Amino acid sequence: LGELHNAIHAAEADLSRLKFHAFTQVGARVDLGRCYAKLGRMDDAERMFKEAIAEAQRCRILFFELFAHRDYIVYVLDAAGRREEHLPALGACIKKLACAPSEYNAILGAGIDAEAAVDVAAEGAT
Repeated sequence: LGELHNAIHAAEADLSRLKFHAFTQVGARVDLGRCYAKLGRMDDAERMFKEAIAEAQRCRILFFELFAHRDYIVYVLDAAGRREEHLPALGACIKKLACAPSEYNAILGAGIDAEAAVDVAAEGAT
């Protein structure tokens, strides 16, 4: 528990000190989301992951966006049985990346199928 609180303080310090460093802003929000989820503060966790995704999209740092989507699914949505609702957003991110969707399955882990996420995103776009 103490380590989670230390991680929260460190991430909050990074957010306030390094306001113009996009990688740190996204990473700190993802870290906060994980910590809040582990503490059972799911509303706060969800807010942090959404902020991380929005910042990654704004700055066009797609690989960081990919991990923010993954952690949002694993730490918040899976616990609530809501994985499916976020797969289109994950798929839209994967479609913008350089490699074939199947290349991201090992990175995503947690039983997340990158190809299926891309297919769901394509269905929603039509």
